[in-house]
Amino acid sequence: MAQSYSNLTASKATLGSIKAWVNYAEIDADEVLLEAEQWIYKRLRIEDMIAITTGTMAIGTDTVSKPTRWRGTMSFTITGTDKASLKRKEAGEVENAFQYDGTSVRVNEKPTRYYGLASSFQLDSPPDKAYPYRIVHYAALAPLTSSNETNALTDAHPRLLRAACLMQANEILKNPEERAYWHA
Repeated sequence: MAQSYSNLTASKATLGSIKAWVNYAEIDADEVLLEAEQWIYKRLRIEDMIAITTGTMAIGTDTVSKPTRWRGTMSFTITGTDKASLKRKEAGEVENAFQYDGTSVRVNEKPTRYYGLASSFQLDSPPDKAYPYRIVHYAALAPLTSSNETNALTDAHPRLLRAACLMQANEILKNPEERAYWHA
């Protein structure tokens, strides 16, 4: 049976629903599905997840916000006439590259390196110009909801989605053996 949000979150009587899979009508199928998707997107990298985000760096601002639903960077490039690839480095290496003027103010120049923070990228220098950029990255697919019934998980990877849902459901049901089986 084809998977969809409506089918997965349907009643225990519905073949292919999370509640039917675990034979428990009271489980919060929406929560199980959300946790399963989050677990998958921490690990899965497929073409359907590749996205491109473009923008312009703000002069004097040494961070760039991470793209929506970001899960991993493939490339970070300054585009246009100043084209250059920014290199991902360890935090210490980027921090050690900070340049200061005689009054302890960061020197603005063309960034060359970055590292990741929780919701942004830290650049090795505040930009001296409004550099356009392009980030090719992995992004979590739009979550399954009543307005987004299917995605690449339901269409191309239904077994993975089912296993992740059953793993999460059995964690909630405190069934470690079943959880371990579906995790494997």
